[in-house]
Amino acid sequence: MSTCYVAMPFGRRRVGEQTVDFDHVFAEIVQPVLDEARLTGVRSDRALVGAATPEAIYRTVMASAMMIADLTGNDAAIHYQLGLRHLARPDGCLLMWADRGTLPLGLIGTVHLPYEVDDDGHVVGEEIDRMRDALRRAIVQVDATSPVYGFFTGLSTVFPAEIGAEPAFRPGLRGDGFRGTGDGTRSGTRGGGMRGDQELAGEVLRGGKFLYGDTDLAGEDYADDFEPVVDPDFGALELARLVIDPASLRSRDLEALLAKLEELRRVSDWDGIITAVVELGDVEGNDPRVLHRLALALNRRGREGDQERAVAILEMLVAEERADAESFKILGRIYRERGRGTDEKELHRQASDHYWRVFALQRWDIQSGVTAVIEALAAGEPLISLDPWVKDLRTAVERRFDSGPIGYWELASAFLFAVLEGDPDRAEVVFERMLALRPAVWMTEPTRRELETILRAEGVADVDDYEPYLDRLSATPRTPFLSTGG
Repeated sequence: MSTCYVAMPFGRRRVGEQTVDFDHVFAEIVQPVLDEARLTGVRSDRALVGAATPEAIYRTVMASAMMIADLTGNDAAIHYQLGLRHLARPDGCLLMWADRGTLPLGLIGTVHLPYEVDDDGHVVGEEIDRMRDALRRAIVQVDATSPVYGFFTGLSTVFPAEIGAEPAFRPGLRGDGFRGTGDGTRSGTRGGGMRGDQELAGEVLRGGKFLYGDTDLAGEDYADDFEPVVDPDFGALELARLVIDPASLRSRDLEALLAKLEELRRVSDWDGIITAVVELGDVEGNDPRVLHRLALALNRRGREGDQERAVAILEMLVAEERADAESFKILGRIYRERGRGTDEKELHRQASDHYWRVFALQRWDIQSGVTAVIEALAAGEPLISLDPWVKDLRTAVERRFDSGPIGYWELASAFLFAVLEGDPDRAEVVFERMLALRPAVWMTEPTRRELETILRAEGVADVDDYEPYLDRLSATPRTPFLSTGG
């Protein structure tokens, strides 16, 4: 079974004007959900080998497949462990707290679960059910939880073998609300059967290192020639999820392969990417990150049948429950490109659905959320019918602007969202900031197209207030590059 390290105070403590019984919270909320997920819960006073020394705690913080940190009371040791985890691994970290307040600024946008206690410091009644359900849902969606990896997309960490780093926890489908056995194994076979993630992880770890970090593909929805400015997308290189011939695993350096594919992508050598991946053999069984680059290259090359092949690869990942936010983002992009300039509502609907799935997995990705709404409008949905989406986005936009540096694409999304909400004053302020942070003139063209889609949609208010922006986006001269600080 995979391990979940729980960084939480012990016993009953006075926190501000309330008392919290942390042992009760662990026993009634955390432990039952971890048991369902077949995760071994570890607190620093139990289950660690030997005494709970700093070395043992730090090792467990870095090595565990998951970590849950309860920030109630702002315990300095727990904050230190959380910082170590966010630097060591980009995924698998959830936050809880019972404080009546807000998270520190630097943690806004992370996966966090507030809970309430009664006068005895206990979670009781419906709050128990609510928190268990919230924790279950959060455990299923913990791919990208470290803000450090969000801001520094080239960051990676290499663990020596003695750390014993576990692969990221990846649930599969189970009847109790979780997916999979929780230990990385899979049910069902394909092409002679699949090996469990843990077994494959062992082979990688015995090779002497375990790598995290990924190269980003976000922002490429908007241009054929794109160099990202501030690109918030990130993910983990889960080496344990390789589904290829184990014999070839030992002779194939995934890190080098991904670096090679990224180098080819930077020079738009789509044929080179396709050839490199196809030469590996067993394309269907390859690592999802490799398949993402293959699908992207097929879509960008654009020969007859290429888009269909790209869609088939990504749909395969979805069917096998190996898809992640990047899979849905590329699918959304393909359907969006197919529907551009057409009245084929089904293509726009498909694009909208896939982009919204990206936003549901990565709530900080306001670009995907806004694109989902705009594509729904292009599919003929009236704006009023999308009000629940707009409300979700409002919170996400506010948090994204509070959580750190922003660049052109975030500001463009915020400008378009202000138009959707009918807020001309905010639209004007954000528009000027957006232009100031735009490093290339072509970047305004997709923003202009999306603004046109919004202004043609049913139910958009005060269209006349926003039409002048179309002219400004069409005629704006190139501006010098400026810092993307918030």
